[in-house]
Amino acid sequence: MGRKVTADTLADAIKDIMEDYRADVTASLREVVHDVAKKGAEAIRSDSKTKFRDVKLSKGRYATGWTAKDADGRLDARSYIYNSKYPGLPHLLEYGHLNRDGSRTPGRPHIEPVEEQLEQLLMQGLEGKL
Repeated sequence: MGRKVTADTLADAIKDIMEDYRADVTASLREVVHDVAKKGAEAIRSDSKTKFRDVKLSKGRYATGWTAKDADGRLDARSYIYNSKYPGLPHLLEYGHLNRDGSRTPGRPHIEPVEEQLEQLLMQGLEGKL
């Protein structure tokens, strides 16, 4: 049952209801962001296994380095997907780079396609939760 609210306690009751709603929305947002980030790291990991077998530096470890980390604030939810084993390599592989002899290695996009899928998953997850 609900509590009795008088004119004097109406503002406090509304404040309490809004705080509960904010807490529920923030918890749902954190859950969805966490799940989507884990799926994103797995998708990039699996894509990297097939696309970068020939990268000499990583010897297959480039793909296994993809992970997701939560960095929640008090009022928001954030997750980062990054390569813990080779932090500078994803940018070079995604966009290409100059070689020592002056030639250019073309980029092999493997992050951007997954990013587009994750945006859609995030929106669908939030619509389903809220």
